[in-house]
Amino acid sequence: MNCWEFKRCGREAGGSKAAELGVCAAYPSGGHACAMIAGTLCGGRVQGSFAQKLSTCLECDFYRSEHYTRLGAGVARPGATPAAFAPVAATAAGQSCWEVMACGREAGGARSRELGVCPAWPSHGRSCARVAGTLCDGKVAGTFAQKLASCLSCRFYMSPSYDRSAIG
Repeated sequence: MNCWEFKRCGREAGGSKAAELGVCAAYPSGGHACAMIAGTLCGGRVQGSFAQKLSTCLECDFYRSEHYTRLGAGVARPGATPAAFAPVAATAAGQSCWEVMACGREAGGARSRELGVCPAWPSHGRSCARVAGTLCDGKVAGTFAQKLASCLSCRFYMSPSYDRSAIG
C-alpha cells in the first residue's frame, strides 16, 4: 500500500487535491518510503527534506505501519515482519529499550560483561537513540547521526515507549 492510499491525501495523479497542491513528489514509485522524499504532504502541509520533517514522520501512522519500507539492517518489504520491523503496538508504553530489545546490556544483564553496561542505563532507556555507544543491529553504535538508519528500523525507536520530547 502506498502512502496516498493509506492517508487518503488526494495528491496522487488525478486525486482530489492534486490540482490544488500538486501531484505528490512520492507519486508514482515512492509511496512506500515517502519520508525520504522532499515535498510530500505531512501534517496537512507540504514538507521539506527527511531531516526537516523527521519529527513529523516519527508521529505519522503510515510511517509507523507495516506498509512503510524501512532501510537499515535490511529492507522491510510490505507484508514482511522480521523482528526489527514488528508492529510497534506490541511494545508497551513506558518500557525501557533494554526491556523491549532484551539486549542484555543493563546492569547485571547477560551481555554486560562482554559489551559493558549500556551508556543509556539507567536513566536514558526511553531515549537511547540520543546516547552514543548503545547496541544497535547487534553491535555497539556511535552517535545518533551515525546510527540513524538503525534507529529508523528499530521496533523500540518506532514504539510508543520511545521518548520523543526532543528530536533524536
